[in-house]
Amino acid sequence: MGADEQRGYFLWETLLLTMILLFMTAAAGLYVQSVRLQSSGTATAAMNFLAGTQLAYLQAELDKTGSLPGESAYLGQAADLTQNRLTYEVYSRQQRQGENVQAVVYVSWKGRGGSGSREFSRCLVRH
Repeated sequence: MGADEQRGYFLWETLLLTMILLFMTAAAGLYVQSVRLQSSGTATAAMNFLAGTQLAYLQAELDKTGSLPGESAYLGQAADLTQNRLTYEVYSRQQRQGENVQAVVYVSWKGRGGSGSREFSRCLVRH
């Protein structure tokens, strides 16, 4: 190839390489975002499970003894508090309202991808 035939190849190679790098950067950003979404979805499912478990234990305690303490730490198994590389904290507050008990369960999580919290409320009645 002569010098005349090679003119402009460097510019085309540079443009092509730049486009490839931009595409790779965008793909990496989408991957990171999808991992965060998956982590958030996993955390939400686990929080629902932990809150349901706490409420079930509170209901069982209310049925058994007829009363509940004002505050409770997580009543389930300690192994439940670490799932999918996330650590959860669960506690609840109970307040008597006539014959009913208003229970509010607080669940928070921490992990590499961030943290979050949610509260669940239910009116419990002795059966």
